[in-house]
Parts: sequence; structure tokens; C-alpha cells
Amino acid sequence: MRKRLNPHLKDRHADTWDSFSVYLIVENEHLKDLETLVLKIASPKGNRKKGGFTDSQNLRRDLLRVYDERQYAEKKALFGGKSERKLELKLQKPEKAGKYALTPYVKKSLKISMQYNGKTYKAVVRKDGSIFHHGNIYASPSLAAKAIRGHAVNGWGCWRFQLKAGDWVLLDELRKA
Repeated sequence: MRKRLNPHLKDRHADTWDSFSVYLIVENEHLKDLETLVLKIASPKGNRKKGGFTDSQNLRRDLLRVYDERQYAEKKALFGGKSERKLELKLQKPEKAGKYALTPYVKKSLKISMQYNGKTYKAVVRKDGSIFHHGNIYASPSLAAKAIRGHAVNGWGCWRFQLKAGDWVLLDELRKA
């Protein structure tokens, strides 16, 4: 503790504090997260370090979506009408009208996933063969993969589905069967 406090007695923080708090924890596993939380709450003047939570992700989009859905339901309850909101889905360049690349290969909905830059992306192949991912409908696995990766890619070789428990195979296997 002395190593952490001594520099602050001589730097730009020297005149900004005259006491401190000590928090005792059993394990150091969450030490950085706790320090970040205290810094964010106290937000000391002149502190350049903002801190960051380990394994954190930005939940702003998800929170805004939940807020919008609840606000919509509240308006419907106040002014009448159904409280359920239908999502407006954007259709991404269908290859043929009413036909999707996976239509011949699926009879029921199918969960698919893809790994990219250390993250797992999940989508659903619907009964009609379209792919649903984050409020959008895609006509092919390649268009869905392009939306995630930002460039053209062979989606048949990116997306995987679960053939049986624990056995995930490339979507391309559907075309071979």
C-alpha cells in the first residue's frame, strides 16, 4: 500500500487529499474491477486514469433497445392498442424473390454461430431459409457474414450449426448431404 500512496504525496494529487479508505478483499481476482468502480464513483479531479472493467462489453445498444420496447409498451397501455411491438425487419438483397439460399436445406429453424475476432456471433436460420441476426434478415449466409465482418466472405465456410450435442459443423455440410 505504501508503494501506491507515496507517489501521490508528491505528484499533482498531493494537495487534493488528506485521508483515504482501505478496502480488504479475500481474493485479488476482482481487484482491478473494484478499483475501477471506486474511481468511477468518486471521479477525483485531476485523475487521468479512467480504469476499465476486465471482460467488459458495451451494453448501450441493448439497454436502449430494452428502454425503447418498455416505453413503447407503456404508450400502448396508456393510449390503447396492443402492447406488443412488431420489429421492422430490413431485407438484405434477396437472391430470388421469396427464395433464400438455405431454403432447400432447412425444414425448421436452426441456430447458427460464427467466431470472428475472438467473439461468437449467433443467428437463426428461419423455416423459410432466411437468416435472422440483430433485427435484420439476410438472404444468404455470405450476406449475414459480410454484415458482421465488414467485407465479402464465404458464409457457408464461416457459420456453423450443431449437428448433434457438442458437434458443430460448417453450414457447407448442408449442401453436401
